[in-house]
Amino acid sequence: MLERDYQKRLVKFLRAEGYLVDKFDGTIGHPDLLIRKGPYWAALEVKRNANAKMRPSQLKTIERFRDMGAYAAVIYPENEAAVLEDMRLHFIGDGLL
Repeated sequence: MLERDYQKRLVKFLRAEGYLVDKFDGTIGHPDLLIRKGPYWAALEVKRNANAKMRPSQLKTIERFRDMGAYAAVIYPENEAAVLEDMRLHFIGDGLL
């Protein structure tokens, strides 16, 4: 599966679950997706599979978002369920759900 196809399916799922999803165009320093629900937000870097390479700038971006208190992760089909559950629990811990 191509990354863009996986991302399209993921965005459709997240929106159906009530999340607001903003997609970025690959600009260095931005995650692929910014997810919001109420006052809470998360940043997701989308990869087509577990073996896809991460650029150093992508790892740094994930770290920056985590330092700001956001949930931030790399997501791909093999870890999707775990990442989405972690994100949901992060929002619950912040009192959203």
